[in-house]
Amino acid sequence: MRALYIGAHPDDVEIGCSGTILKRKGENEAHYATFSLCEKHSGLSFTADELEDDLMRATAKMGIKKGQVHIYDFENTRFRKHADAIRETLEELRDEINPERIYVHSVRDMHQDHQTLAEETVRAFRLREIQFYEVTTTTQGSFTPNLYVDISDQLKGKTDVLECYWTQRPRAFFKKEYWRSRAVFRGIACGVQAAEAFELVWRLE
Repeated sequence: MRALYIGAHPDDVEIGCSGTILKRKGENEAHYATFSLCEKHSGLSFTADELEDDLMRATAKMGIKKGQVHIYDFENTRFRKHADAIRETLEELRDEINPERIYVHSVRDMHQDHQTLAEETVRAFRLREIQFYEVTTTTQGSFTPNLYVDISDQLKGKTDVLECYWTQRPRAFFKKEYWRSRAVFRGIACGVQAAEAFELVWRLE
């Protein structure tokens, strides 16, 4: 199966579903797309090159081939004004990759970039299977999962992937304990040690 993992910013996919990527390593042809390198308006001091280096370390650890990592640089926090161009980019990805399953932010995410990207993904990939993942600092109570993936055996791998992001370590929420507790919380909901949660938007069987 060809799967496309879409994030507004580097680390979004890793926070939301890197455990799932690791679990399906070798089963799926995984493609990864990020839409901003966040050089502006990030609140932190790093360069786009430094963040891209983090991203490439993380995707390599997840087993995603370098040629299947797609990097764009729309202006961070300004996705809404570039919505048409973002949708056109997504349509180009759709035609190039022809993915069978797409993972992206929730349309109810509170972050404006996440929400815009999710909305345009639904438009660009209608009638394809779409799953919304959670970025725990911005989805909050608006996220109502109806699909869980057991990542009990991948939890350490997930934290190892996220620790590739040296540029993000000053953020208060960017802590191993936070990722582990969220996975354990989702695991309790479905009776396993650790899980990632998704909203299944559309599937044809």
